[in-house]
Amino acid sequence: MPKYSRTIMESCRQRLGLDKEDTSCDLDIAGWSNGRVFRECLEWEGIIGYDLSIRIWIEEIYGVELNEEDLMDRMKELICDKADQIAMKGNTAQNR
Repeated sequence: MPKYSRTIMESCRQRLGLDKEDTSCDLDIAGWSNGRVFRECLEWEGIIGYDLSIRIWIEEIYGVELNEEDLMDRMKELICDKADQIAMKGNTAQNR
């Protein structure tokens, strides 16, 4: 039995480029953190880069405390992504 609802699983499968009924990667999806599943579903719906903000809003508006570990992992990812972007800009500027 999948860890997530049918609609969540369908979104994750489609995000991976699979048909929504293709269960071949369900075990992999079940191993994802809740934060990753949330992000993948948002991105499937075209809401890209707002997962952290939306999770914070949910906590602040509804008082639902989401997994702090997932939030910290996502914040680390965002910081690393930003550092990579800065490094790439620096390399581009040096090559001019």
